[in-house]
Amino acid sequence: MSGKQRKTPPPPPGKTKKAILPAPHRTRNGSIMFLLLFLVVTAVMYGNSLNNTFVFDDIPLIVENSLIKDFRNIPMIMGLENGQPMYRPVRYLSYMIDYAISGMNPVAYHGANCLYHALTAFVLFLLLRTLTGSRPTACAGAVLFLVHPVATDSVTYISGRRDILVTLFYLLSFYFFVGYRKSQKPWYAAATLLCFILALGSKEMGVTLPVVCFLYDFTCAFAGMQNQPASLAHKIKQSLLNMVASHGKLYAAIGAAGAVFFYDKIFVHYPSLINSFYGGTAQSNFATVIRIVCYYIKLLLLPVALHADYSYNSFPLSRSFAEPRVIASLLVLAGCLWFIIRSLNRQRWVFFGGMWFFVTLLPVCQIFPHHELMAEHYLYLPAIGFIILLTPLLQYLMENKNKAALVLFAVLLLVLSARTMARNRDWRDPMTLWSSVLKRAPQCARAHDNLGTEYFKRKEYPAALMHYKQAVQIRPEHAIFHNNLGRAYGVVGDIQNAQAELEQAVALNPGLAEAYNNLGIAYYQKGDYRKAAKLFWKSGFMKPSELVSFNYAKSMLQLGVVAEAVRAFEEAVRLKPDYVDAYQELGAIFLKKGDRQRCVAYLEKALQAAQDVSQKERIEKAIEYIRKNG
Repeated sequence: MSGKQRKTPPPPPGKTKKAILPAPHRTRNGSIMFLLLFLVVTAVMYGNSLNNTFVFDDIPLIVENSLIKDFRNIPMIMGLENGQPMYRPVRYLSYMIDYAISGMNPVAYHGANCLYHALTAFVLFLLLRTLTGSRPTACAGAVLFLVHPVATDSVTYISGRRDILVTLFYLLSFYFFVGYRKSQKPWYAAATLLCFILALGSKEMGVTLPVVCFLYDFTCAFAGMQNQPASLAHKIKQSLLNMVASHGKLYAAIGAAGAVFFYDKIFVHYPSLINSFYGGTAQSNFATVIRIVCYYIKLLLLPVALHADYSYNSFPLSRSFAEPRVIASLLVLAGCLWFIIRSLNRQRWVFFGGMWFFVTLLPVCQIFPHHELMAEHYLYLPAIGFIILLTPLLQYLMENKNKAALVLFAVLLLVLSARTMARNRDWRDPMTLWSSVLKRAPQCARAHDNLGTEYFKRKEYPAALMHYKQAVQIRPEHAIFHNNLGRAYGVVGDIQNAQAELEQAVALNPGLAEAYNNLGIAYYQKGDYRKAAKLFWKSGFMKPSELVSFNYAKSMLQLGVVAEAVRAFEEAVRLKPDYVDAYQELGAIFLKKGDRQRCVAYLEKALQAAQDVSQKERIEKAIEYIRKNG
């Protein structure tokens, strides 16, 4: 080789030499720009939700949940102490971070939901870019996902974070799986497994990931046979055989692990399982599910009428497969599946996205019935499949750059964005939320019950009674509705109706501890303290609480059993260390006994726990009087 350098030949006529940055640097900078874009779009879409309050399940999961208030509870949440993680532990950990940042200010919780939503869209962008090789297509798909109104049930509702987290880790796991298939690098496999575990810890729908990975392998295997002169059925069969031959042991291992997780969540530790099919029969259950799946497709295509609750007559059950609406739904689903399978020969991502949609819906298709018949947040993960299914259309749109088509797509995004921002306002507070549900579904019993509870909290008892009565009328077999109506009757002094409703509640559900407590209050108001004490004791045995212990102590005082009353009051302050009324009752007991020292000690604890200024003044005066007259 001579020492002379070879000259680079000039570019062909009409072409100029492009300056090309190193690929990793270019990709990293481009990805950051897209991430910033998704963060900005999310901020615009959901900025009007940041000041929304806690609603519905946010109360027990966040406001009343002491576990999220101390990082020392992490071992308990993760199951490091007893080998059994808590229900959806990853969500608990995310709430811990929010609490550490803002305490009980809902802004941080809403902001975190928005952040996770934007990150999910970013991972979707990375995945679509990998699948299609087109950044504009990937961006269009991710933005469409970001602004789609059906996501509000997961993003605007703080407790909907379970769906965002499972989808975020699910997508990450699948993205790394695709990387592993392309590169065979071990770290991709490790990242796939880690993100899969985090997805399972966020929500049980993550269990479908191995099936989606299998579908991806099948889609790629079929693509290798696409041009062979054979029937579709033969190519499907041969693709499956090739996959089993190449990765059979891996599929068997993953399938076994998935089966173990499935068994544990369904038959051992699944808190949402109910004991019977919807409508009482398998036919009614699955005829309804067929209509629900079609309704989900409608929501993705036309997200106009959005509901926070589809329970208790909000979505009427079907009774037979012979109903016209069930037959119509079956025909629609059959047509969709036919189209998806036929697309294998021409548009493989249509097939893959369509199958993603149906596979990820399976856990919520009431095969094993659970307490929530249907919900819009169930669509958050399946919507990814809907976006993947649309990628050929989006790619055609981006590459051809037809101005009219691009304008129509931009208008579509604006319309969806407007619907999302309008929907955010429905979640502003519990009163707004349940009122919006009743506007669209006047026969939704749970909405009537929850709206009644909001009026009850505001001490607007006539309105509360009206909504509670509506809930009982719509679903007379539901014990909690009778309990709430009975409690409201008791507060307004209608003891006879209160007792009747509460007796009905415990008859319908003998394990409803709250109903026994409320029935005890009714008997206490009637002056039957012995019966009241028995009911309070039974309620506390089922579900210990500071309120039940306090009520039991009061009934014991009326019966003259002072020692037992003291024990129960002390149990109440143990369960709730800032229980001012219990401390005052203890102080009064020891004052009557002549034990002024213990009386003052309890009153001082009451003073420390008191928040109300006038209450503090009264306690201070009582302490001062007792000390002066001691």
